[in-house]
Amino acid sequence: MATSGLAQSIAALYDTVRPVRALDAAINPDVTIVTGYVEIDHVPADTEPAFRYRTREHYLRWMRAMLSIRANMVVRVEPPSIPFVEEARKELSGRTAITPVSADALRASPEHAEIARIIAGGYMRGATRPNRIELKAPLYAAIMFSKFAWMREAIRANPFGTRYFLWMDAGFGHGLDRRVRYRSVVGRAWPSASKNTRMADTVLVLATGLHVAHLDPVEMMTTHNTVVAGGIWGGEARKLVEMCDRFDEELAWTFAHNLLDDDQSVLSRVYLNHPELFTAVDCSGRLRDRCYFLKYLDAN
Repeated sequence: MATSGLAQSIAALYDTVRPVRALDAAINPDVTIVTGYVEIDHVPADTEPAFRYRTREHYLRWMRAMLSIRANMVVRVEPPSIPFVEEARKELSGRTAITPVSADALRASPEHAEIARIIAGGYMRGATRPNRIELKAPLYAAIMFSKFAWMREAIRANPFGTRYFLWMDAGFGHGLDRRVRYRSVVGRAWPSASKNTRMADTVLVLATGLHVAHLDPVEMMTTHNTVVAGGIWGGEARKLVEMCDRFDEELAWTFAHNLLDDDQSVLSRVYLNHPELFTAVDCSGRLRDRCYFLKYLDAN
C-alpha cells in the first residue's frame, strides 16, 4: 500500500512538472480556439504599475506565440491589428477567421456604461487593490466581459464546423514561448483530438481557488478572490452557449449590486451557481499553474 501510494505521488508530481506534449501531426478538426485583443488607449496614472507599463508591443509579442498554435482559430481584433494577425497566421490562413471589433462600439455598450458608473461612484474604493486596471479603466473591464459574447457569436457562426470551442486570452501565459512548460505548444497542434471526449457535454474550467468557494459574491468580489480562471476555458458548443447566457445573468446581478471585479469573479459565480454545466480542471495544488489546462488536453 505504501509503495503504491508513493508511486502515485511520483506520477502526480511528474505530470505536474512535465511540459505540454503537443505531438499530434494533424490539426484537431473538431475544435475552434477563440481569442481577441483590443488596445487600451488610456490607462489612468494611478493604476497599478504592473499594468501601467504594459504596451501594445508587449501584448502583440505575447499574442504571436499564442497565434502560432496549429488549430482552427477565430480572432477578434481592431482593424489596425488585422495585418499583424494575418502575418502571424499566414501558414494557417485557411484555419483562421478574423472578425473586426471596435473599441468605440465597446465604449457605447450598456456594459461599459455600467462599469463607468460604478467606477465614478466609488463603489469599489474599499476593495482589495482598488487601483487594479479593471477598477480604473472602463474599457478594460468591458473587453473582459465581452469575451463571452464573442464566444457565443463564434459558436453561432462556426466557420470551421466544429463541435468544441475553447477560449484562450491573446496574452495567455504572458508569452507561451517564454515559459519552459508552455513553450512546446508554440507552433504545434493543440488540443489533441485524442482528448476531445473530455469536452463532451461539459464546459472545462481551470479551478484555481476552490478553497474560497464558500465566500459570498460580495466578499469574493471586494477581496478579489476567484474560484476559476478566466483566461482559458471551453467545451461543447451547446453547453458553452448556456454558460455564456448564465454569465450575462450574473454580470447583470453584479452591476445591480454596484459591484465590479474581473471576468473571473463573475465566471466563478456561474460555476458555483450552475455546477451541472462544468468540469473543473484542478490546478489549485502547488506548481499546478495555468499550464495544467493545456496539459489536460494534450497528447500525453
